Amino acid sequence: DRKIKFLLDIRGYFFVNKIKGDYVEFGVFNGEMIYCANQIFKNKYNFTKYIGLDTFEGTPLKKNNDKINKYISKGDYKSSIKNVKKDLSNIKNLELIKGDFREKIVSKKFQSIKPKISLLVIDCNLLSSINSSLNLGFKYVVNGSVLYFDDMYVSQSNSLKIKDQLNKIAKKHHLVLEPYMFYP
Repeated sequence: DRKIKFLLDIRGYFFVNKIKGDYVEFGVFNGEMIYCANQIFKNKYNFTKYIGLDTFEGTPLKKNNDKINKYISKGDYKSSIKNVKKDLSNIKNLELIKGDFREKIVSKKFQSIKPKISLLVIDCNLLSSINSSLNLGFKYVVNGSVLYFDDMYVSQSNSLKIKDQLNKIAKKHHLVLEPYMFYP
């Protein structure tokens, strides 16, 4: 699986550069990537916290620019927070936040955690969700942090627009993005 390969590939980078901070994932679904990150990094380079945000009710309602994505419908990727918590119960420093992170109440809950993000995972399928997660996440990244952007070319009908938006948001937060690898 591409996500596991990615996590294995960045282990050395985190170790050599002594990158410490939190693992944050926007779009948890069933929690497989958080689980794998915890298993791969456990007892080696430990993330301080594992933080996951999701509606746990599936893809939320599309907003303005989201309508360009014809591949995703409201309710896709529905999961149960109860089942995800159960499946991830071995992760002691786990925080799951339920709700649409495009909404202020959810973003305030995330901000109250005061994350220091060393690995930011974006696994959303709506442009508005991607924008919200990048704007929220980029506020809290530590120097040398890594961004994993899932399904950029698979589930999006206009990946060039996303790439432009990604660079625009990074610039707004005074960040420089360095491409690493492509995980098809």
